[in-house]
Amino acid sequence: FDTADAITQQTLLEANTPFEFIPTQPTQQAVILIHGLYDSPCIMQSLAPIFLEQNYLVRSLLLPGHGTCPEDLFDIGFEDWLTACRHAIHLLPATIERIVIAGFSTGALASHYLALNHEIPQLVGLISIAPALALHKIQQTLLKHNPIVSFAKYLSPWYADSKVFDYAKYTQYAINGAYQVQ
Repeated sequence: FDTADAITQQTLLEANTPFEFIPTQPTQQAVILIHGLYDSPCIMQSLAPIFLEQNYLVRSLLLPGHGTCPEDLFDIGFEDWLTACRHAIHLLPATIERIVIAGFSTGALASHYLALNHEIPQLVGLISIAPALALHKIQQTLLKHNPIVSFAKYLSPWYADSKVFDYAKYTQYAINGAYQVQ
């Protein structure tokens, strides 16, 4: 970020900053858009106009450990992501009576967790896009049953590193991210 030109810096900020779209008419309904692991709010922006046209207050959030640098995922826990989701819901205006949560991948997993635990009384809809409801069997076995691999996040924090630059998504993949999904 520090070495990027001003236009690239602005693009980076816009892609990684939570957004809000307010309908022109008063509303009692809102949608919270939750991005996935290694992603940013940018991935959810194409859904915003669809909800806005239906008179929804549209908000996204930035999950902790995202939108900065991949190393920020080293010490993040799934509970941190849930806390951010709860906070985004809590910040909705008191006039909101109906809430829809739309989540992509890990965002869908978090929304399922909140819905199944009845944490959102106003919840009327849940949209799951490619939900991370389970990891591949090999990943599950390695992360869940092998204590050495379970602690690999402390020994070697990366499991992949792409050389492709993507301003809206991490291209280095921290083991802890997958571990938190598990």
